[in-house]
Order: sequence, then structure tokens, then C-alpha cells
Amino acid sequence: MNLIEPVSPGPRKAARLAHEPRLRTIETGRQIIQELPRLSQAQMRSTRRSNRPVHSKRSRIGIIYNARSHRNAKQASQSAVGSHVAVKAPATRLELMLTLSRFAHDGIDLLIIAGGDGTVRDVLTMGHSVFGQDWPALAILPSGKTNALAHDLQVPDDWSVLDVLRAQRSHRTIARSPMVVTPLDEPDAAPALGFVLGGGVFTHAIELGQTAHRWGAFDALAVATTTCWSLARCFVGELADPWRRGSAMAIKLGASREPLARSGRGARSHRQILLASTLYSLPAKLAPFGKPTAGLKALVVDHMNWRSLANLPALLTGATITDSGVKGIHRFAERSFEIETKDRLILDGEALRPGRYLVHRGPDVEFLCAQTAVAT
Repeated sequence: MNLIEPVSPGPRKAARLAHEPRLRTIETGRQIIQELPRLSQAQMRSTRRSNRPVHSKRSRIGIIYNARSHRNAKQASQSAVGSHVAVKAPATRLELMLTLSRFAHDGIDLLIIAGGDGTVRDVLTMGHSVFGQDWPALAILPSGKTNALAHDLQVPDDWSVLDVLRAQRSHRTIARSPMVVTPLDEPDAAPALGFVLGGGVFTHAIELGQTAHRWGAFDALAVATTTCWSLARCFVGELADPWRRGSAMAIKLGASREPLARSGRGARSHRQILLASTLYSLPAKLAPFGKPTAGLKALVVDHMNWRSLANLPALLTGATITDSGVKGIHRFAERSFEIETKDRLILDGEALRPGRYLVHRGPDVEFLCAQTAVAT
């Protein structure tokens, strides 16, 4: 799903990449997940192109093609031909940043991302310093193991480049705003952008998701399978079990940074589940934030016990939960919130190291869609 350097680069390439930020692998039990590198603001600014040329009336199209995605996006290389179309398959995040910088310099009108949620996250993160508030129109060719954004945009699994061009001619677009996750303990570190952020049990659920993928479960099926199994683990085992204990985290809401209230359930320093997103809808018809709504939304669960079983249907379907705060279930919608955690957070499948982060709603980005999706 992610843009990772091949195992054996040539000697010249190896020398050029010697100082490039790399992904760090983290072993968690039997699973290995990747940790996003923290690029500095200076590194991000070094590739920025401030002047876009005036281009012809014919649309210029850039395609980011991730050959490592689950469903190899062959349509990206087979369907797109012509001097106005540039197909690139960057192998590292540095190459991706340079590619996006070149696209911006060439004045592309449409950026097509052939990959899954991880590829979208990388493009948004690396392109944040390149495009700023002035992104071209984006389109997704869903080909990853999970495609939550494509699901939210109602993009078909078999969408092709030609379908995207038809949508462009018909001006079928919808706005979505990624979350901007900024490290506060490293002032010079660049932010990461994505659509689904989680912590506590959610971190362990990502490991389960990798197992589900090996069993052949992808997209909504993988989400449903992982959700059911993760919730079951929340109720089984000793209180010291990480699935039941959760993670040590402090959450502060809004501009005033008011601490999030908590119930008397579980350890006061821990929360069992954190899930935040700016998507309107999630796969498998999950609605943990309540009634679908625009903007940045979050669910925080202090601690589940057997009495919480009665609330699970409402928790998963978005129904109202009476006295939810007393029961340790917190749903909130804020422009921003701050979180400090001693465990990893997961942003669209990749790990953010423990620390203090500011999470806020990012710029609106226009995505092409197959039909009229729900606007935010």
C-alpha cells in the first residue's frame, strides 16, 4: 500500500537516498507495521514550486501509480496515453514529493491516485507543502487493501482513467477535508494528512486487519471482520491485557483545550478506544460517531465491561446512547483537538510514534466521483 524503497537500489541511487527519511518497521507480536517518518518543514519547503506556468486549454493530468497496491492499478498505465498525461510510480516518499512538485510546476488540472488509503495519505502528506490550499482536482482509482475514502466518495472498484475523464467533463466533484496531524513535541516536524486516525484498541485492530488480509478479506469485509473481533477482545481477558486496558492518553478539545470528560470506568490515565475521521461515511455501514455529519468527528471510549454489551448496537450504528458520558462513551465534533499518548497512533494504516499531536480539519479538496456523493 505504501511507497517503500526497493530492497536493492543501484549504487548511485543508494548514495542519493542515503539522507532520505525512511519508514521504520515496528514489531508488535507477530505483526509488523510501518511508522511514518517525521519530515522537517525545511525538507518539505525544499521541493515547493511557487510559480505555475500558464498552460494550454487542454487539461494536463498527473497519475500517481502505486505498483505495490493490492489490486495492481493496471488501468493507470494501460488507459492513459498522450502528451498531456504523465504516469509516475515513485518508489519513495522523497520521489513522490519531487513528482508532485513537478506536477505543480507543470500546472496539472487533475491528479489521479491509483492506490489505497495509504497511497492517498502519502500523496496528501507530501503534497501539502507543494499545493497548500490550491490543490488540483483529485480522483481515486481504488486498488488498495482498504479503500475507505473511495467508499465514502462512492467510487466503483472498477473505475478507470476513462471513467475519471468522463466525470471531469461532467464536473462531478465532491469536497472532502483530510485531517492534519501535527507533532507538537517537534516544532519543525511537518504534519501528516489522512482521513482515519485511531489509538488504543484501534492500533491492535490494524494488526488484526493484516491477518484478515492474509485470509483474503479486503475492504468492507476486512473492516467488518476486524471490528467484530476487536470488540470481542475488549471484553475478554485480564484488565492488564492491552486490549482491555487501552492506552495512556490525554485529550483536550477545541481552541480552549478543555480536557475531555471521563467516566469512572477504567484507569483514569487510559482510554480504551480512540477513533477520529473527517469522512462522511465508513465502510461496512459503521457509524461510530453518531448521525453522519460533516467535519472532524471522534469517538472515545474509556473502558468497556459486560454492561457495555447493551450499547454496542447503538455504538456501531450511530444511534443515540442515553447517558453516554456516564457510560464512558464520548462522541464529539470539533474543529480541532489535542492528544498526548504514550502509545502509537494509526493514521490510515501507518503508525505515528508516541507523543503530543494537534489534530484539525484541513483544506477542502475536490474529488471527482462517479455519482453525486454526500457533500460535507
